[in-house]
Amino acid sequence: MELLDNSREENEEHGKNIMPGSCQAVECFLGSLSEIMFTSIVEYSLIAAAVMYIVWRNIGRQDQGSTYVKRKHQIRVDCSKTTTGLYLGLAFLAVTFTSMVVYYGFTMMNKSQSAAFVYAFTDMFQYVLSTIGVLTAIYQMRALKYFNKKTHIQNSDQELLDQILLSIGLVGELIYSVAGLVGLTGEKQWTNFSFILLFVHIFRLIQVGTQTFLLHVARSVRMGWEDREAQPGKQAITFLLTANLAIFFMNLFESEKAGVSEIIIEYYGKRSWVFLVRSFSPLTIFYRFHSSVCFAEIWKNVYAAKSHPVHSSATSTVTPINI
Repeated sequence: MELLDNSREENEEHGKNIMPGSCQAVECFLGSLSEIMFTSIVEYSLIAAAVMYIVWRNIGRQDQGSTYVKRKHQIRVDCSKTTTGLYLGLAFLAVTFTSMVVYYGFTMMNKSQSAAFVYAFTDMFQYVLSTIGVLTAIYQMRALKYFNKKTHIQNSDQELLDQILLSIGLVGELIYSVAGLVGLTGEKQWTNFSFILLFVHIFRLIQVGTQTFLLHVARSVRMGWEDREAQPGKQAITFLLTANLAIFFMNLFESEKAGVSEIIIEYYGKRSWVFLVRSFSPLTIFYRFHSSVCFAEIWKNVYAAKSHPVHSSATSTVTPINI
C-alpha cells in the first residue's frame, strides 16, 4: 500500500510540473502533423479542382492537326549564372530555419514576448529581402525579348492552370494581410511590437503584389541570342525560387499557431481569428508553394538554350519589352 501511495504522489507531482497548455513529445508531433495534413488536403483539393476545370474545358475540342513529338530521355539543366543566387537563397533558407529554432527555444523557456519579436523580425527580414529580389529581377529582365504567345498555343492550358492556382493563393494572401492590418486598428496604445507588425503586413502586401506582377510578366519573355552570355535576371530568379521555399516553410510553421500577436487576436476575438487563420492560412502556404513552381518554370523556359526560329525570321514575333 505504501508503494502505491508513493507512486500516486509522484504522479501527482509530475502532473503539477507540466505547464498548462503544454504537450508531451508524441502529442506535439501528432498535433503538428495534423496541421500539415490539413493544409495538404486543402492544397490537393485546389489543384484537383483546377485540373478538372481544364479537363472539362477541353472536352469536345477538336485537335487541330497536332503531331506526336518523341520526348528525349535525357534531362539537361543549364546551371550557369546561378551561383550567387543559389548561395544567397541557401543562406536565406538557413536563417529561416535558425529563427524557427530560436522561436521554439524562447517558447520552451516561457519567454513569449521574445519569441513573438523573433517571429516578427523573421517575417520582416523575409519580405524585405524577397521584395528586393523581385525588384532586381524586374529591372534586369527588361533586356529580355517579348514572346508572342498567339503563335505558340500548345502551353495555353498549363499557363491557365498556373494562373488559376496563383490567383487563388493571391486572394488568400491579400485577405490574410489586410485582416492583420485591420486588426491593428483596434490597438489603443501603440508599442514597438505594434509598429513591427504594421511594417510586416505592409511589406507582405508589397512583396506579394510585386512578385505576382513579376510572375505574370516573366511568362511572356524569352532570352535572345545576344543575352545568352549575360542571362539577365537568372540569378534573381534562382534566389526567389529558394526564398519562396523558405517562406513556404515559415508559413507552414505559422499555420500551427493561431497567431503570435495578442493585439490582433483580441480585436477579432479568439474564435474569429482562429477561423480566419484556418480558412486563409492554407491559401498563403499554397501561394508560396505554387510561386516556387512558377519560378522553376520561368527558370527553365525563359533561359532555355533552345533556338527559336522566330528570332531570325523577317516576321519575328519577338520584340523588346519595356517594363
